[in-house]
Amino acid sequence: MKALAVVLMLLVVGLVTCCFSSRAFASTGSLWSEGAPVIAKTSPMATGADTACTTYRQEVLVAEIGETRNACIYGDERLKIGTFFENGRERAAVEFPYSNAMHLLEGMCSDTCRYSADTDVLATQQQVSQYGRGFVLYRHASDRIKRVVSPTLAVSYVFDASNPDYEMKNDAGRYTYNPSFGFSSNGRWVVAELYESGLAIVDVDTLTTRQITGDGILYGRGMNPSEELAISNDGKSVALVGWNAGLRVFDVTDECGQQLIGDLKILRTTILCRPTDLQIGMAFPNFASANSPRFFGDGHQLELVVNNWVSGPQRVTFLTNGTPIAHQLKILSLGDSFSSGEGETDDGFYEPGTNQVFDKCHVSTRAYPALIARRLGVNDNDAKNLACSGARISDIIGSSDDYWGQGSRLGAAGLKLSVSEKLVVEEKAVDDFQPGRVLQSDFIERYNPEILTIGVGGNDAGLMGKLRTCAMPGTCEWAQGIGIGETAGEIRRLYDTLGSFFSRIVGEIGHSRVFVVGYPDIIDPEGSCDPATAFLLDHAERLFIQNSVHYLNQVIRAAAEKAGFAYVDVEHSFNGTGLCNDASSTSMNTVRFGDDIAIIDILPMLKIIGAETFHPTPSGHDLMADAILASYPGMVNSAPRAGGVGIEPLSYWNSEGDAGRSSFVTDFAFEDDPSTQHMTVQVPGGTLQPNSTATIEVHSDPTQLATFIVDERGGVDGTVTIPASVEEGFHTLHLLGINKTDDQIDMYQFLTIGESGNVVQVGIGEGNTGHQEDISDASVLLIRKNGDVIADMVSNSADVLGVQTTRGADPVIQNALSAVATPAMSYIKERIGSVWWLLIGLAVLVVATGLTICAVLVWKRWAKPGS
Repeated sequence: MKALAVVLMLLVVGLVTCCFSSRAFASTGSLWSEGAPVIAKTSPMATGADTACTTYRQEVLVAEIGETRNACIYGDERLKIGTFFENGRERAAVEFPYSNAMHLLEGMCSDTCRYSADTDVLATQQQVSQYGRGFVLYRHASDRIKRVVSPTLAVSYVFDASNPDYEMKNDAGRYTYNPSFGFSSNGRWVVAELYESGLAIVDVDTLTTRQITGDGILYGRGMNPSEELAISNDGKSVALVGWNAGLRVFDVTDECGQQLIGDLKILRTTILCRPTDLQIGMAFPNFASANSPRFFGDGHQLELVVNNWVSGPQRVTFLTNGTPIAHQLKILSLGDSFSSGEGETDDGFYEPGTNQVFDKCHVSTRAYPALIARRLGVNDNDAKNLACSGARISDIIGSSDDYWGQGSRLGAAGLKLSVSEKLVVEEKAVDDFQPGRVLQSDFIERYNPEILTIGVGGNDAGLMGKLRTCAMPGTCEWAQGIGIGETAGEIRRLYDTLGSFFSRIVGEIGHSRVFVVGYPDIIDPEGSCDPATAFLLDHAERLFIQNSVHYLNQVIRAAAEKAGFAYVDVEHSFNGTGLCNDASSTSMNTVRFGDDIAIIDILPMLKIIGAETFHPTPSGHDLMADAILASYPGMVNSAPRAGGVGIEPLSYWNSEGDAGRSSFVTDFAFEDDPSTQHMTVQVPGGTLQPNSTATIEVHSDPTQLATFIVDERGGVDGTVTIPASVEEGFHTLHLLGINKTDDQIDMYQFLTIGESGNVVQVGIGEGNTGHQEDISDASVLLIRKNGDVIADMVSNSADVLGVQTTRGADPVIQNALSAVATPAMSYIKERIGSVWWLLIGLAVLVVATGLTICAVLVWKRWAKPGS
């Protein structure tokens, strides 16, 4: 009995140890100082690091100078600040939302200057004495930029630098000297060098400061040192590199550090934040210096540039001990629906998890990225397609903290996760290659692909949404009049947007070979169309589509080649097989009934246009793969081809003259309740000219809905009602106003009016973005002409109009079943996955409790006299 009791007790201890050992291991690997960090990857670089710019550089037009300048860019489409060196001094320029150029910004950034659009904080240095510079922060930086009009009516932009929100001082109120500082990528934390006295960190939210070490480099001793600093997004990891500065990483815990006191000496009672020397000199013989440190994610990954006395520079990635090293992909594909495989004729070929209620990226195993991989002999584990239908540039690269999935599918428009739940889901998405839930660039950081393909830009010019609105009786607004001029300007501006995007990608790719894929010409304006296409798209609309694709490809090619990427021309890959070529066209889907959407009202005249409409078929993807491999056999060479076509728009775009205003596809109106026709209008501050007028209209037949007075911060907050007189179908909602630089702009988005008159927001992508609970409704259309129903019965109209249908089931029944079954099954699967570990934990607890009770009973029996 004694032996039995001992065995049972050991079993209990073993189970408990088993349950908690993985957690202990994770804790061990959570700090840089716990276990030796590992080198995850190294990539040779053609040139050294740009130590003066911690983000990316871009040629930008500065309006007041009238020329372009090579500027270091901070921020994003919400507000950009660029710094450049001219006439012996640092200058700054600002680009406001929905504008076409940067403008000189006076009164700021004469020295090191960095901006975060996430927190709207500007971090810089100011001269605090004749001996040095001190660190300062300005909150609500966009509100500090003032538009000044001189007596001669000259306009300038001045930053109000009075009364900084934070100045680094000791407890006696004396300024500190801060030769260098680093900003976390989310703008939440700052690490600053204390002159010869170590480092201090600043919490941007609370403006509290902690000195984390007193060990500073010494100046004026013949070593000529310099520091470069980085801090993670959670403020718990700090990196110090530079010239003659060493290479250390500090773990910042709640217990370490002290306030800035007196002469910044560390008190005897203070616990210092633990440093880790990465011993980089041993790993890289002939080590000279390290530059450009930056953390990724939660601070477990540190990237920097290592310079060598003998060989060229290398980009090196370190991981904390215990952090798994992801294997390198051979091929990674990013982009929108033309890369994901939207247009698939059999849903069985969609990758798991990409055709669900809130996740309709529609990644097909028959899309061109998968076909290329198979033809090159690359297995599925080494080639991944993370493109997503409806994606824009902001879905590929941007701010991870503010990103809630494409179309906010993790947030209010979909799963409604908390911040902590979001982080767990995002990490799992990167591990499981789940597109649409994280920025596509996150997969570049993790998997360091040998080959990267990118196909994006169409949705940033609103082309797919415009194509949907054109698929209505009559000529759509975009294919005539000022619509043509606005589209031309929108595509032309995309050159700068793509330039910024590609410049940022350069900082992510390491040694990856990058191929930028254009768009195929999908339609022949002069050809013979099937009845459905001929009815929906007239000659003017077909001309508009063809010219838009051609101009877009010119812009994409010019931007790609300027960035040093290879452009892949697939424009003519569908020749003879696209829309309106002949009755046997196979490369492009014509009008298709969707099989992944819900019915608003099951009525005989209801006509459903599926998301696959006007997208390449599997046969079309096969032709695109042929064109790509014909241009770059084996994908072994990514050097840009000589003799680019440049940007030379055809005379078509000049036929209607200048539109007089600039158009921007964006979301500014959101449905309050899908059962009503009310929409909330929300334009963030800093967008429009304060106290100006903003008018909202709905087209196709222009109808003015409301007029708002822009508030003092340049925003709009109100409601509009879509009149019952607006017919069912696809429409465009316009906000006409004046931006911060006094230019007329047209902000527009797409929406659908359902059979019952309900307003259904359509995202600015391809009909399956925006508020995801209404994705399906975004594809519902009742075709009417002069108030008369065109299609009498769904089953009959398919034969009359030559419309393709998915599978053999009746479309109405098929979609009705899908509307019920798909959300239910998805809900069950998600709930099972979320409680799986909870069930395991409960099971282990029950077993452990039972064994403990048995052990106690046996022990009591064993302890009795005479037992």
